[in-house]
Amino acid sequence: MCATLAVVAYTVMAVTGLSGPASIVLGGGLALSSTAVAMQVLQDRGETGSRHGRATFAVLLFQVGLIHLLLCFP
Repeated sequence: MCATLAVVAYTVMAVTGLSGPASIVLGGGLALSSTAVAMQVLQDRGETGSRHGRATFAVLLFQVGLIHLLLCFP
């Protein structure tokens, strides 16, 4: 997720001409939206209660917490 944040932030910065901090915030928001997509796919497949569904949820939850820390403490 951190690599996704970095790539998206750099792309946003290059395409739109935003400053570094603004593109990091926008990149973080886009990276967090991937968590919602992944959880929706698990829910649609009915796999949220399975072993790998719970493991995926745990990893996504950890990544969301990590992104929040990165956005709060630049």
